[in-house]
Amino acid sequence: MKNIVIVFIALLMINCSKETKEIDYNNLLEKHISDAEIQNLFEVLGDDYKYVEAYDMHFYNFESKGVELNFNDKDTLRIIYIKKDSIKIPFDLKISHTLQQVEDKIGKPDRYVVRASNLIGFYIDKDLVVRYKESDSLKMENPVKRISIDKLDRKTILDLK
Repeated sequence: MKNIVIVFIALLMINCSKETKEIDYNNLLEKHISDAEIQNLFEVLGDDYKYVEAYDMHFYNFESKGVELNFNDKDTLRIIYIKKDSIKIPFDLKISHTLQQVEDKIGKPDRYVVRASNLIGFYIDKDLVVRYKESDSLKMENPVKRISIDKLDRKTILDLK
């Protein structure tokens, strides 16, 4: 019995000491839902999701995690929306950050766009969009509302009005 306990503890220590591989969310964009990395993401997020189809797209909404995966009609991942700090967000960003904290971490975006109720920062080379809760672009304590990882087109973003 003592040997079984020792083996169990050794196996537990080996498994606990394995480094968990950080998910490269940007690398998942434009991959098919059957891709091993996409399937790994589903395993990490769990099976508590709501499936929604709309506008030739479908969404897997992991509401408790604050993550939504947007796939096109060919089952290719288009956008990852992150609304909570429940997963590791690229560039060590957090939903709890403010505009000032985001800029301190990754700099000013390539483009800010003000919408009716949100300020949106586009980081083209990072394929990153940061949406803030308020539209006041001068308010550095403006909190993050949502972060999305999306293949951004430079011309489209820079031409936004």
